[in-house]
Amino acid sequence: MKTARLITTLRCPRSCEYCCNKHPKILAQMKHVLLTGVDWSQYGEVILTGGEPTLDYVGLGAAIAHLRPMVQTLYLYSAWWTMSANDFLPLLDGITYTIHDHTGIEMDENERLESAQRGIRLRKRDAKPFISRLSLAPTIDRVLPVVPTAWDSIKIKRWRGQDEDVLSAHETLYLLE
Repeated sequence: MKTARLITTLRCPRSCEYCCNKHPKILAQMKHVLLTGVDWSQYGEVILTGGEPTLDYVGLGAAIAHLRPMVQTLYLYSAWWTMSANDFLPLLDGITYTIHDHTGIEMDENERLESAQRGIRLRKRDAKPFISRLSLAPTIDRVLPVVPTAWDSIKIKRWRGQDEDVLSAHETLYLLE
């Protein structure tokens, strides 16, 4: 199955040194496109990512509205939950939420995680299937308010290095202009 990763915005409240959007290999693979400039129906799944896609409510909403009729599977990757993200859950087939390890934002991070879990648990009450994955940085050394029943998968996941391939052969990376 072919996969498209669509970066809806490069904006992000974090400045992670290991961010994949800073990898020279990733930057070289990014195709700058308009939403209407790609035949999205050729992809079995589209992953909406960023930066942090939930920071651009209008842009994320426009991308979902445009893609939903054409795409079989539509996922959201997020690492900075906003309350508005709950608005989009009914339109998605799944989410991967990532917790990074940053000092100074722990309480805010916990509130974001709790909000995400509430929204995901409500979404899972629908008859339509929904996949939820939680990824945790291996360096996290604090207590997190994780509700296991909200998640289909919980993994500790290290970040790939600058020299590692981030995209597989069947993936294409797009940056929305």
